Amino acid sequence: PWPVAGGDRAWMYDVYAAWNDGDVDRFAGYFTEDSEYLTSGLFPGLDGIYRGPEGMRRFYADMGSAWERFRLEPGAIADRGELTVLPVGFHGWGRSSGAEVTLDFHHVVVAEGSRVRFLAAGPSLEAALEIAAEHGVTPGRVS
Repeated sequence: PWPVAGGDRAWMYDVYAAWNDGDVDRFAGYFTEDSEYLTSGLFPGLDGIYRGPEGMRRFYADMGSAWERFRLEPGAIADRGELTVLPVGFHGWGRSSGAEVTLDFHHVVVAEGSRVRFLAAGPSLEAALEIAAEHGVTPGRVS
């Protein structure tokens, strides 16, 4: 149902579907043992980096403590060298305030087979690429 450009990255949409379905085990299972997720820094109370499947389970719980409910809506996947990039819409309702929030993000992903080894989030594609670059991950250099 979603457009995919470059390579077979359709499995990435199931990562977001697992999140939206509340299937934490399926979601966390898409991350390698040595994976790193660098958050955008826009949500207070989150760690800057979550590592491995257990870190992603903790990230899911941390987000759930602040949000009554929310969805992640991935856009079109595009490849940039060894990186995969995609826009992601966030739509949520605050747990305490009930305030409705809609934000646009971008994710920069390094895949290993059909699992995530690295993910950086930012409020724009440029910001996500900059966060990735600060950790040594650029389109020509994936460590």
